[in-house]
Amino acid sequence: MSNESELLRPHVRPRVPLGALADACQLRLVSSLSSDFSPDLASAEIEIQGIAIGSNEVLPGDLFVAVAGLKTHGARFTADALARGAVAILTDNAGLAEIAALDVRSAPVLVSSTPDLRAVAARCAAYLYSAPSHDVQIAGVTGTNGKTTTSFFLDAIARATGGVTGLLGTVEIRLGEQSEPSVRTTVEAPVLQGFLARCRDAGARLVTMEVSSHAIALSRIAATQFQVVGFTNLQHDHLDFHHTMEEYFATKSRLFTAEFAQRGVIIADDHWTRRLAENCDIPVSTISTPLTDDNQWVADWVVKEVRLARNSSGLDFVLENRDGTRVDSYSPLLGDVNVSNAALATVMALTLGFTQAQIRTGLMRLAVVPGRMEVVSKPGQPLVIVDYAHTTEALELALDSLRTSHHANGSGRLIVVTGSAGERDTTKRPLMGQAVFERADVCVITDDDPYSEDMASIRAEILVGITSLDSYQSLSESERERRVIEVSPREGAISYALRIAQPNDTVLLAGRGHESIQEINGVHHVLDDRVFARQLLKQLYPDQP
Repeated sequence: MSNESELLRPHVRPRVPLGALADACQLRLVSSLSSDFSPDLASAEIEIQGIAIGSNEVLPGDLFVAVAGLKTHGARFTADALARGAVAILTDNAGLAEIAALDVRSAPVLVSSTPDLRAVAARCAAYLYSAPSHDVQIAGVTGTNGKTTTSFFLDAIARATGGVTGLLGTVEIRLGEQSEPSVRTTVEAPVLQGFLARCRDAGARLVTMEVSSHAIALSRIAATQFQVVGFTNLQHDHLDFHHTMEEYFATKSRLFTAEFAQRGVIIADDHWTRRLAENCDIPVSTISTPLTDDNQWVADWVVKEVRLARNSSGLDFVLENRDGTRVDSYSPLLGDVNVSNAALATVMALTLGFTQAQIRTGLMRLAVVPGRMEVVSKPGQPLVIVDYAHTTEALELALDSLRTSHHANGSGRLIVVTGSAGERDTTKRPLMGQAVFERADVCVITDDDPYSEDMASIRAEILVGITSLDSYQSLSESERERRVIEVSPREGAISYALRIAQPNDTVLLAGRGHESIQEINGVHHVLDDRVFARQLLKQLYPDQP
């Protein structure tokens, strides 16, 4: 049984001869796993109907792509792929050697001399599905934080025109009204090409997708053309994968080249994004927002006149172009960071040809972005917000926004519950601790998704950042105990925060956002911060509807 959803492939599966695929993608065809690997005509005539990386995603008629993984080569799963219906294998020379030693039934093999087999698989999938990115408008959003929110904003604008839209990202994969939860931010290249083909066949007005740095580095977006791409920000994250900020920046910047995109829009609020804007080989528009750290840098668009919207819970703002053009726009979510996200979506939409009226209508119709500054409480209860903030900068922005938006009168405490994921960049943990201590009245340090890492050790690294601060050391013992509390497991931390919160307090549950599964030592535990908080608030405030 395949784990892949039907949503990720076109209704009518293509039929392409293996030989034609090999010729188009410059691959060597060998005839059999159980012979002398010499080509024959029969192998060339086998029809390919789909492509899968990962044997558990194989459907009958598929080409199975056996790539080298971090721990083992995918060629070792050839027997499983064939048992699920694969009719041919695509691999590299190392994979061919692995396959030769296996006792499996005969099947033709395509061999690539190119080291980047994922990029080869992308080209094969684009050929199989007749280059779908050339026939449907695609917008890509990259950056450390804000990808999901900006993508939802842009999708809402397109949906307001009445057309079918596609959405790919961290929260969900959606085409029209059909949706399913996402496994990763950006899917593997064959899955992406299959989904784009499905969107093309459905007549999608726009496909909006988040583009992670991993997706760029691992060639998941190879053979894909974007009409416009957007850059939110570059912040300290993923250095376990990219090693340095310079490498992280270089990877993100690849999206803003003619290989992938026709035009770009960049939030030019820091030196990384301004550097990209000044050295881009595609036409770009830049935006300066209230978050900018250099008011002397002149952007194409400037965000002005941010104010609470009348008759809604969002923010009105104006985008002013250097030529004098003014665009009235709107963020359905509070906070300067969401004005930034809405400004990016607005200029990307203008670039795609949407009108000002369509943009504002779409943004005003969007009620919620799952797990992004999502309010889960009711009037008369503490204001409880769930957000995906899991980097130092994202926590700073979220807490600063809540401080200014909900604590202007100085009454009520700001309580934060946060942790840090295991098996990820460890250098950010002390900095996260410092960020929350400097901004929140009460810091509840707990667990995120520890994976196989020791939870207590992760919490300790966050706490080191807090206890090293002079502002912490200057407190009395009782003040320290009141300001910083370590609670595990996460459910206990959320429960503690909500039980001590008064109706005029604000509680931020940070780090996991929309996620519903917490992984601890390989075991998946059901935990959705939003669901858990709503259930607990109902118990704590039983007299409220």
